[in-house]
Amino acid sequence: MTIDFPRETEIETKNEMDAVLQAGRVLMESGAEIYRIEDTMGHMAKSLGIRDFSTYVVNRGVMISGLNRSGLKESRVLATSVPSIHLGKLEEVNRLSRELAEQPNQPVSSIFQKLKTIEQKTFYRPLEDIIACVIGAGSFSLALGSSWIDGTAAAISGVFVGIGMQLFSRFIHTSFLQIILSSAIAALSANILYYLGIGQHRSVIILGTLMILIPGAYFVNAIREFTQNNYYSGLALMLSGVSTCLSISVGVLAMISILPFAEQLSGMFSTPSTSWQEVLIQTFMAGLGTAAFSVLYR
Repeated sequence: MTIDFPRETEIETKNEMDAVLQAGRVLMESGAEIYRIEDTMGHMAKSLGIRDFSTYVVNRGVMISGLNRSGLKESRVLATSVPSIHLGKLEEVNRLSRELAEQPNQPVSSIFQKLKTIEQKTFYRPLEDIIACVIGAGSFSLALGSSWIDGTAAAISGVFVGIGMQLFSRFIHTSFLQIILSSAIAALSANILYYLGIGQHRSVIILGTLMILIPGAYFVNAIREFTQNNYYSGLALMLSGVSTCLSISVGVLAMISILPFAEQLSGMFSTPSTSWQEVLIQTFMAGLGTAAFSVLYR
């Protein structure tokens, strides 16, 4: 009895397994949680006719295996790049997964083209990102109880931080160094504005500006990973968030130490609200700042 194995030319170089792996890579590099990646890849594999599919996702690594439509056992291992939070791409991949569930007979080439389009999609232009930084910095400063003049100073400081973030992302590929330089710009611009008489409390101006750099998504995703018993990836996300906070502190401390007219952050960071109108304004500004976050996180 002889067994005829398929020749190498009979096996497609880009098949359904590669499409599922590509989707997992986009999710991983866009900051998706482990359980979200595994769940989405599982649904896509089922829609594409892959049987006995199994996946194992770790921080910056995706491994999958299963039986393709020809009945052959295939496995894939892929190392991903450093993730960055891009919630828009997560939603686009999830939308593609739902589309495959409704129309499972799509050609593999079409799926790859859609994934490539998702990966290259920018969602927002640089000017819109800078505007989001302005709105976020000013709104969070007012939400913390600052005066309108301090909120205006924080918004102006947000302009320089937004421009700096755009420039740093093009020439510097280390995220922690980008955060250090961006927080240094926040401290520099806030102190210069205060020195020029624009603003009353430099602490609130700096803090409002720094809010647009706070890694809230890392901490949220870390907690969600812990709830799914993914302690390794949750700890990695938590450490990334802590490292970002330390980078913010380094940038602010370095700039305050260099500037001759700067002072250490002291005094009240917020003033207590005395009327329901002030509470309403702070609540509205917190919501407006959160909307700006949605742009920054795509």
